[in-house]
Amino acid sequence: MSQDGEITKPGRMRAQPDVPFLDVNALTEFVICPRAGVIAHEAGQDESVNDLGPVKLDYMPEYDLHEIEHALQELKGQLWLWGIGAVAALLLTGVATYTVHPESLWIGLAVVAGIVYKMMRLFSRAWVLAGRQWACLHAEPKEPDPMATEVQRVNWWELMKAGFRSIKYPEALTDEDRMLSGRPWRVLRRGSLRIPVFRELRGEAKLDRHHYVTMAAYCHLLQVREGGDTRYGIILFGHSYEGVAVPNSPATKAAFHKELVEAWAAVRKAREDASFPPAPRGAQCEHCPLGWPRVHRLGETEHATRLEMLPVFPGYGGDGRPYHSFCGDRFHWIPPHERAKEKELKYALIRMSERPRSLDSWSEESW
Repeated sequence: MSQDGEITKPGRMRAQPDVPFLDVNALTEFVICPRAGVIAHEAGQDESVNDLGPVKLDYMPEYDLHEIEHALQELKGQLWLWGIGAVAALLLTGVATYTVHPESLWIGLAVVAGIVYKMMRLFSRAWVLAGRQWACLHAEPKEPDPMATEVQRVNWWELMKAGFRSIKYPEALTDEDRMLSGRPWRVLRRGSLRIPVFRELRGEAKLDRHHYVTMAAYCHLLQVREGGDTRYGIILFGHSYEGVAVPNSPATKAAFHKELVEAWAAVRKAREDASFPPAPRGAQCEHCPLGWPRVHRLGETEHATRLEMLPVFPGYGGDGRPYHSFCGDRFHWIPPHERAKEKELKYALIRMSERPRSLDSWSEESW
């Protein structure tokens, strides 16, 4: 075994006691950008953060037929009630207009217009749900070839019709030997098959190295914890039912083990040696949210990891105001984000005084 925990046969690899415990989300970020991986690990981000994004008050189910049909029935009931309300408002408007005052007509019509607007919004939601229900009911059973060595296109509803059950795990799966944990968005079960599913909500609908590594990591965790047959994993792109099945090939497993070992080393160096991973090359930073510079506001825009408050590392633009970002504060640089270029940010000649790094001891008076 090497110093970072790697041995010749990755299938038997065990982590040394001093390596950090990683989750799959942090490992994915490491593959995309080592600095983003360090931040994801230190900030304690996990898969639950990226499950479905922020909760919306008007959320409508997308991937569960039972939930779709239940929501559709509720909307139908609301439409009936609002429809009755609209008829009652029209009748009352007519009575008030002829028995009370003619100007009651305009008040009544305004009330009816508000009810109709509400009904239109409810009908629009019901129409969307009905479309999702139709897509499920008219799908044909189809599943990927488990022996295939190439990426195959899949459809969510076709998989459901093929007899798979979609399971949402409440807790993360863990492997103590590899110091790894992770929770797929869903796991498809049928017999001994355990197929991890995760969604790619950013970027284009194309596969990159991090997709293969993430899929292999989830497959590995399912094999360790449940002993399931994980011959492939599924990636859904965006808010659609279309995706791909990626075979869990030996090459993909090897890539997963390689990236895991490198992530261990990067986190340990950043923690123990204060050594920063190399900055990414090319246009990778231009749209990264971690490098988005914001105007510094004392006590509002600072960034924190699980254990410490990060000192602000500012850059100054042409407007004379200090800007900073999560990545910039953590690694003491100005990431080449498109907004940083737009603001023409430059390093400050005199840096802001260091804040105490402990969250418990931080206060505005400590500046």
